Formats: sequence, structure tokens, C-alpha cells
Amino acid sequence: MTRPAWRRWLSLIIATAVVALSLTGCGVPNRRGAADAIDKAIRTMPGVANTDIRYDTSFDGGAYFSMTVTLTAQTSNDQGAAVARAFFEQVIAADFTSFHVQLELHYQRPGATPADSVLNFSYDFVQGVRGGPSPDAVAETATWWFDVAHSPGVMSAAVTLPLDGIDAHDGSYVGVTIPVDADDAVLTDLIHRHPQLNSARWNVVAPSRPYPFPPRSYTSTGRFLDHHSRLTWARIVDQLQPDDVAKASTQIPPDNGQPPTTVDIGWGLVSGRDGDFERVARGVAALLTELPGPVLFQLTTRVMDPVTNDVVDRNLAITVGGCTATDPNRLTPPLPLENELRHLYERC
Repeated sequence: MTRPAWRRWLSLIIATAVVALSLTGCGVPNRRGAADAIDKAIRTMPGVANTDIRYDTSFDGGAYFSMTVTLTAQTSNDQGAAVARAFFEQVIAADFTSFHVQLELHYQRPGATPADSVLNFSYDFVQGVRGGPSPDAVAETATWWFDVAHSPGVMSAAVTLPLDGIDAHDGSYVGVTIPVDADDAVLTDLIHRHPQLNSARWNVVAPSRPYPFPPRSYTSTGRFLDHHSRLTWARIVDQLQPDDVAKASTQIPPDNGQPPTTVDIGWGLVSGRDGDFERVARGVAALLTELPGPVLFQLTTRVMDPVTNDVVDRNLAITVGGCTATDPNRLTPPLPLENELRHLYERC
């Protein structure tokens, strides 16, 4: 065999070996056919509008099978639960050993804002270990998530849950987004039916201009924000300009040494707003007594120094109903306005 022919033969052998290794995924079983069959079966189930799958066995040993299912607006609780159950029943039957498997359901209630409710399950099938997620437990979770997503008091519900089992992924998330004018009675009944919501993260969306303007979000974990608190947040937002950043959070119980509620407001260098800093500081501070306290209020803006023409930060921090800790890294002394508001609203 001539040298050029020998080199071509060697190149062919190497290329074939590389292809073979990539196809086997370093020992991961080939479940491509099963993945396609599951996709086909789920796509034809009642309530399913569309499906999308990702199947990958990479050279470094990673193996993934995930399915995203978009449900129709008319999908019932039972139909949504049946989809979740069927997916894991078929994954277990097809033996996706050594795969990370994920199912994501998307649903949008008719008349709700353009934000999907999302339910995400993740599970690692460990080689040499029998078993898998319980399809009954999957269906039960899907049922209560669907009931929350169907509620007229909810804009969207996002739930990410690891399934109990060996090497299940750590962490979970239950988030419910509600409008300011949601009916408290409807939401209270929803929490009563589904105790999982007692530890949910509640996201209140105040009216604001659409993208690219920043959202005005208030999140609360461990405490449901009633209509009075939500309305107070809307009144705070009403004092701001469309470009201003405004966010608030309540954590019950609070982190060690931190107040339960924090409100952050700010804007960049904008001409014609010389009096806005004092106006917003006074107006917001007066409203913060209506939120779960104590409340740490931080206001930050950027202004042009009239002497140096440098852009500098102007900031203020007070704790309504509490006492603001001294910041050792603060470079400038408190403004007279800050001292005045601390005298009015702090309880040291």
C-alpha cells in the first residue's frame, strides 16, 4: 500500500471511530427511537397544542432528554395531569438509564396577560439503580399547578420541582404572579386548597409601560400580600417616571439582621428632575408604613455636580419602623433630608 493510500485509510479509520464514539455517547444507551416515540405519543394527547424535544448524548458522557409541551387554552386539569403522568410512565418503561430527563409544561389561561404558566420536572436516572419518579406523584403535582394556573386571580404560576429519588436535583421554586386588583377572597381560597402556596414567592405586577421600560415588581416570600399592600405598592409606583427602576421584596421570616421588607428606587442622570429626589423620598417614605415592616428604603440617583461638572451619586437610606445600620463603606455623610426622614420614621 502506498504512503498516500495508507494515510487515507488511517484517516478513514479515525473518522469512523470518532463517529462511533459520538453516537454511543461514551457508553450511554441509545434511546433516540424511544424519545421520538414518546414525542409522537404525547403530541396526540387531548389538550396538547405542540411539543418540542431535545435529545443529546455528548462525547463527554452527558445524556439529556427533555420535552417542552405547550398546552391549549382549553386544557383541563385532568388532561394536563394525564400528559405529565404519560410522559414519565413512558420514560420509565423505555429505561432512560444515565439520562437527565426533564418535562416542561406551558399553559396560558384565556384572558390572562401574555405570560405562560410553567411547570418543570427534572430527574436523573442513575445507572444500576432501579426505579424512577412516581407517575402518580407527577400527576398530583401537575393537578394542583394547573388549578393555580386556571385561577382567575392569577396571571401566571411558575413551578420548578425536583422529583423525589436518587440524585434528584436540589432546589425548588413556586412563584405566583398576581395583579394589583386581584380578589383576596379568591386567592385566600386558592391557598387553602393548596398549602404549597404558603411558601410560594408572590410576585405583584404594578401597571407600567411595556418593554423597554423596567417592570415595577414586588415579590414576597412567606407572606401573601393582601390587596391593601398591593395597592400601596401601586401608589408608590405612581410617583415615579416610566424610566425609573423600582423593586421591593418581603421575606418572612427575614434573613438574620435584615428588615423583612426592602424597597429600592432609582434613576440615572436626567435633566429637569432637580426636585424629584426630595419629592419621591418624602412621598414614598410616608407610604412605607403600610407595608410589612420594618422597611429599608434606598433611593439612588445620579446628578451633575454644579461645581466640578462630574456625575455623582446621590443616595438615601432609611428604615421605616426600624433602625438603619451604619454603613462603614459609605463615603459621604447623610444628607440633611436623610437625617430628617430618619428622625420622622425610624425607631432606634
